[in-house]
Amino acid sequence: MNKNPLMLIILLTSPAWGDVYKCPQPEGPPKFQQMPCTITGEGEKISVDAPKPSSEGGLREGEKAYLQSQGEYRKKQEEDAQMEHKRQEAIAVEKRKAEAAESQARATWYMGSMMGLRPR
Repeated sequence: MNKNPLMLIILLTSPAWGDVYKCPQPEGPPKFQQMPCTITGEGEKISVDAPKPSSEGGLREGEKAYLQSQGEYRKKQEEDAQMEHKRQEAIAVEKRKAEAAESQARATWYMGSMMGLRPR
């Protein structure tokens, strides 16, 4: 739920693209800004239109190939990470089994020595 409806209204009603003013400077290149250069509105008004959407997303073939290779690389990294996680879990299970077997062997030895079945 939006906590600030005024901000939502402003964002929905304000244009994404608008006018730009080219303001000459005494020294150096002209300055571009969204408001008139002076209070009297001096400066050249330049209209800026939104770029037209491309049916292909505006990407060149090389860029598409790069993005695809990056996606494949990330997918491979994720699969490798999942396999490593499973491997680590399996190692932990085997370690717990070994510790349990060792504990059982010690208990068996201890009980055997207590009953006189094993030499001390």
